[in-house]
Amino acid sequence: MFSQNDKCRACGLGLPAALDPLSIDCKLPIDRHAVEEEDGVVVESGELTIMPASLLPFPCSFFLVWQWRYRFTRDCLTPVVESLCSAKRIKYSEVLELDKLVRGFEPHPYSIREAKPMHDGVCIHPQDGLMSFLLPTVTVWWKYTAIQRLHRNFFARALIESAADPRKSVYAPSFFSAFESSKILLKLVILGYPKLEMFLLRLHPIWANSLASAVRVLFAMIEA
Repeated sequence: MFSQNDKCRACGLGLPAALDPLSIDCKLPIDRHAVEEEDGVVVESGELTIMPASLLPFPCSFFLVWQWRYRFTRDCLTPVVESLCSAKRIKYSEVLELDKLVRGFEPHPYSIREAKPMHDGVCIHPQDGLMSFLLPTVTVWWKYTAIQRLHRNFFARALIESAADPRKSVYAPSFFSAFESSKILLKLVILGYPKLEMFLLRLHPIWANSLASAVRVLFAMIEA
């Protein structure tokens, strides 16, 4: 968990991570919340956890997507941070390879579909409870935030060096990637706000990133 927060902080600030991956000598924890659905598909971190009102201001149901977060940190965030926060200048070809790596990492399945009946006949739905919508969906947020931060420097260079038409810049892939990821992040906030209004209002990083995304979309629409 510390490693994930460390990598997110480093990716956002452009600073080297405090924890060197070479110093980590352990395996991922066993996914004790994985579930097997009726059709035999095993979903990692798919068990619904109910938090009583005695622990929170209101009762909530959670899909604790820890296993997904661990894998995303190991397989995507770590190489992105190592490349972006290194003293060595990153090649643009490396940026495109990292983009392919992050895009190929699928978000949690419950972020794009409802949970199917379990093998024991029990049926759960992500919209049953506030947080059960948020946590699987937030895996999409992490994915496209990583893509956005990977391309933000080259998005700016496309606008500066090819102000007449950034789409014809050598950095056009970053221009389109930053534009696309910004639209997706804004759409997530628009969809989630009616369900989690009081909760999202307290998460300032979401609004900071949403503002940056809105600025990127605005610049892209003006320049294109």
